[in-house]
Amino acid sequence: LDFRMDIVRQVFRYGFMNELSYLIQFLNYRLSYFFILYFMNIGSVGLFSVAIVIAEAIWLIAKSITTVQYSKLVNDSDHTASIALTKKSAILSLWSTLTVLLIVAVIPGFVFGSIFGEDFSAVKSLLFILMPGILAIAVSNVYGHYFAATNQMRILILKSSLGLVCTIILSLLLIPRYGLTGACVVTTISYLVSSGYLVVAFYRIGNQPLRVPQIPE
Repeated sequence: LDFRMDIVRQVFRYGFMNELSYLIQFLNYRLSYFFILYFMNIGSVGLFSVAIVIAEAIWLIAKSITTVQYSKLVNDSDHTASIALTKKSAILSLWSTLTVLLIVAVIPGFVFGSIFGEDFSAVKSLLFILMPGILAIAVSNVYGHYFAATNQMRILILKSSLGLVCTIILSLLLIPRYGLTGACVVTTISYLVSSGYLVVAFYRIGNQPLRVPQIPE
């Protein structure tokens, strides 16, 4: 076998950077639970966690899109084609996720209570606050997979770090004062900041102007 240390180093470096990005992102997604538990109580953690579980379920559509997108990007050396595919995937993720969010928005609050328990009827109000962030992550994950496929892991690490810093600072400021509403605001702002960074980074690298996505025909 042709054993080349330079390839081994590249593989380990990519794996390390990828796992570091996921670790920071995981902390960003879950750190709010500890702040809620510290400043409030375990019941509030349960209510918030249900809202996050629903948000992550909504992301399944975007994850399916990015799975297909990633498999194509890693096998395509055409930069222009990769940029075009990522844009199309982002548009598809945007409108499909927005459709699901609109459906969730019209579901009466008592439905959540009947599914998760009477104490969880307030989940819908939390979801309303989270919706901008849910949509932002659904779209930005497409751009994130582009950077992962093109081995630009530093951008993903910086994106996750920005979101984590927002979560820590804003949680200390807003959760003690506004409770679960503050926690949802913190989560949404963190999602928007990290997603905004990815979008700007993508369009700078693609050398394309920022445009409002149009509904695909």
